[in-house]
Amino acid sequence: MDYSLNKNLASRNRYFVGLRYGFSSFSYDLDGPTIVDDYWPYEFAYKSHGTKGRMNWGELLFGIQTQLWKFIHCGWTVRYKYRFHEKQGIPGHAFYVPGYGKNVTSNSCFGGTFVLVFEL
Repeated sequence: MDYSLNKNLASRNRYFVGLRYGFSSFSYDLDGPTIVDDYWPYEFAYKSHGTKGRMNWGELLFGIQTQLWKFIHCGWTVRYKYRFHEKQGIPGHAFYVPGYGKNVTSNSCFGGTFVLVFEL
């Protein structure tokens, strides 16, 4: 959901604030190096395949979009992301979540996007 801050509604340029809700359900594989115990004759290879995870988050954003030529627009947004809930797999939380990005240890982070829009 976006709210335009531009007073001139006929203008092809806009600046806006917005709210987003995101949800991602994903699976990932994790392979570690083989660990060899020198004392006991044992090797341990860490593997976790098909680990499932879920995350939902909200975003508060500010953006600018401008018309470059007829039907071509470009713009950018700055986003404040807040994680509401994360279902972690047995090995722990995923390093990267599709749609959210790099999964940091805190519940919030900043991000940004650049867009190129072709209006049909």
